[in-house]
Amino acid sequence: MICSKCGKEIENGAKFCTNCGAPMNAVDPVNMQWNVNYQYGQGQMQQPQQMMAKPKKKANVGLIVAIVAAVIVFVLGGTGFLMTRLSADEKTQVEQTKTAIENIGTVDENSGNLIITAEELYADLNWKERLYINNYNELKQARSDYDTVKVNKATELINAIGEVTMDSGEVVLAAQEYYSTLSDEQKAMVTNSADLESAVAAYDEAVVGNAETLISAIGTVTTDSKDAIETAEEAYDALSESQKKMVSNSDTLTQARSDYEAVLVQNCIDEIDAIGEVTLDSLDQIALASDTYDALSEENKALVTNYDDLLAKMDEYDELVAEEELKKSALNPGDTYTTDSFKVTYKRSKVTDTILPNNTSGTYHYYQVNDSDYTMLDIVFTVENISNESKTFFDFSSFVFLYYDNDDEEMVIPSFVVSSGSDVESKSAFDSIESGASVTLHVVIQLDKAAKSDGKPISVKLMNDDELKYIVVRE
Repeated sequence: MICSKCGKEIENGAKFCTNCGAPMNAVDPVNMQWNVNYQYGQGQMQQPQQMMAKPKKKANVGLIVAIVAAVIVFVLGGTGFLMTRLSADEKTQVEQTKTAIENIGTVDENSGNLIITAEELYADLNWKERLYINNYNELKQARSDYDTVKVNKATELINAIGEVTMDSGEVVLAAQEYYSTLSDEQKAMVTNSADLESAVAAYDEAVVGNAETLISAIGTVTTDSKDAIETAEEAYDALSESQKKMVSNSDTLTQARSDYEAVLVQNCIDEIDAIGEVTLDSLDQIALASDTYDALSEENKALVTNYDDLLAKMDEYDELVAEEELKKSALNPGDTYTTDSFKVTYKRSKVTDTILPNNTSGTYHYYQVNDSDYTMLDIVFTVENISNESKTFFDFSSFVFLYYDNDDEEMVIPSFVVSSGSDVESKSAFDSIESGASVTLHVVIQLDKAAKSDGKPISVKLMNDDELKYIVVRE
């Protein structure tokens, strides 16, 4: 026997299809329709309704009603149960949904994600699964309570704004940001949303107007415009993107910054030019120009066209200072100075091939250059060891710097010759001058032979017990 409803084979004589539950003989499937309507989430199934086609012949109404009633009882008692049975996966979905609803608990402002999770799980259920959700009303109530909490909070934040001033930014923003988190349905429930809109507009007008006023106050740009420009920039930068678009004179601010940078560059150029000829009195102007340059941005520094002039003038000044310091330490023949270890008198200096003793009457010894390519610079001192211990010649002159023909300084290692009576004697740097002893000391520096006759400038610096001394041999 074949079911005329679903086409499945069933047992002969069966009154109902064991597959789909349709009656086999009681009602003509062509003339009767079953309409089963389920209330999702309520676990209830409405009574099936029959729609009878108009009979062609007069029928026994009582008999038809009895048959339909019998069918309804059977469907609800038997086949209906089969239709609503759940598979293992469906049962799992049902339990997950019921648990998600239970997990919502007491509704507060932080319940949103729990409610949404439960709602999404419920939305994914099929009609059979929803019949078993016996706490659906709790989910609906949670949604209602949550909407109320959110709406009330938004309403309170808007009411807290009060009169709008320049200082209302935090409360306006707090209300605006919270309102933006509401759903469209929640926003529709906020009764004072128009007040928020008005407050936002009033605050925008206040801060935008303030920025415009500060920009206008900049006026003509000079080197003194820094504070006015920075104040206007701070007010403008604090605006939101939408507020910035409302500032009518923002181009003026941009131009003011550009003009100020150009003024700074030109001011630096002018200050460098103002240095003029470098003297020992140029320090303040050089320092001013240097500080102005250092304060520029890297981009503006690249625009200073005379920066090389500043560097050159700084070098000139340093040279003048160095020369002045050398003059203060310069020794002239006959000058005497005292250090911790020595009492020194400068006697003379010259370029020579021969060093003679103090006494040249009669027989005497002398010191001479044997290499025809070289000559000597002979610097003569009277040196007395005034310390309580012996001192070496290296202690007297540990460093000697030579300046020849105005070239850069050259550190040289001198030789030492001691003159005593009619004798001269070469000494090593580590030979000693005993405590209390006094000697005539020749500090000897080797020079090219040409230095004897070329007339080029020669000078030296000597370090003696950290005391710097400068001797001009030939100008």
